[in-house]
Amino acid sequence: MVGLRRGAPAGAVVLLAASAAVAAPPPASRYDLSGEWTGAFNVTDGPTQTERVMIYQSGDNLRAVKITGDRNVPAGKETFHAVYSADRFPGQQQCAGIGFTHPSWSPMTVVVKDATHFQILGACGMAEADWSRLGKPTLALDDAILFDTAKFVLKPEASHAIDDMAALIAAKHPKARLTVNGFTDDVGGDAYNRGLSKKRARSVADALAARGVARARLAVEGYGKARPRFPNVNDDSRAHNRRVEIEVEE
Repeated sequence: MVGLRRGAPAGAVVLLAASAAVAAPPPASRYDLSGEWTGAFNVTDGPTQTERVMIYQSGDNLRAVKITGDRNVPAGKETFHAVYSADRFPGQQQCAGIGFTHPSWSPMTVVVKDATHFQILGACGMAEADWSRLGKPTLALDDAILFDTAKFVLKPEASHAIDDMAALIAAKHPKARLTVNGFTDDVGGDAYNRGLSKKRARSVADALAARGVARARLAVEGYGKARPRFPNVNDDSRAHNRRVEIEVEE
């Protein structure tokens, strides 16, 4: 599945640098696809299958990380990525043999229907895949990148990810209430992890407030190792569970 590409697109940087300017509204069809999705797809040699992914959106860059692993691509691996440039746009899907052997990228086409539905066409032997949103839009940050181990102070290199998130909030959710939720992997005690996750969530909320997101719109929660999004079965999955997510309440 998809891994977060941290480089900020030029549009996002300009938006943050010119904080006094009013950003032009995005095209009506350009949605925020961030969050958890479930897909049903047909393969050439078997029945319809289903899976779940977490989509990360940074500017127009999309990447999806597999939540439900299978015999070809395990949980925690990037499964597709693309640049969301129109209602229909090209991307690349991760293809691999059994046991994640010989992984490679295959061309695909994404067709966005609305804020809660899209299709993937022509990747890895699939005729098509229909995807539906699960729950609310959720803007996810991977704090394996944002924080050092056992720390809650944001690393300097995390600033680009926070810039991208603030720009996405300004463009897509300018009036929404936001809950910043912190999580850890399954290593360590419950009380320690709950405290660390809340401190990390608060650090992200502080950084967003410094970038112009009103404090009154930001709530903070820490869940520790409860509510893992990915199974804690390998290093990739654990890294994605050490995360901060922003739940959007429109």
